[in-house]
Formats: sequence, structure tokens, C-alpha cells
Amino acid sequence: MTSVALPPGIYVPIPTFFLDTPADEQPVDVDTVARHVQFLCSAGVHGVVCMGSTGEAVH
Repeated sequence: MTSVALPPGIYVPIPTFFLDTPADEQPVDVDTVARHVQFLCSAGVHGVVCMGSTGEAVH
């Protein structure tokens, strides 16, 4: 397997936003995620890292 280096720049880990629904559902709030990524890109970020850890506790 070969690996490809990412271009230099700023890569930001993003949180996963959920809709305010019962705890047994928790669908992802896709609209909020999209707006957040657009905001970061307009601020000069080169990429985002999703589905990772941003340091919050996992419960």
C-alpha cells in the first residue's frame, strides 16, 4: 500500500453535530455540519478532519 502526503496547510478536526431528537435516534445534523465547514473554509482552512477525536469524552 502506498501513501500520499496531504498538501501543506491547516486541517481542522470538526465535531459531529446531531439533531435535537430522542437519545435513541441521534441523526447527524448535516445542514449544520455543512455550514460549519463552509465557515471554516471561508476563514482559510485547507481541509477538515471528520469522524475523529476532538478531545471530548466518549459516552
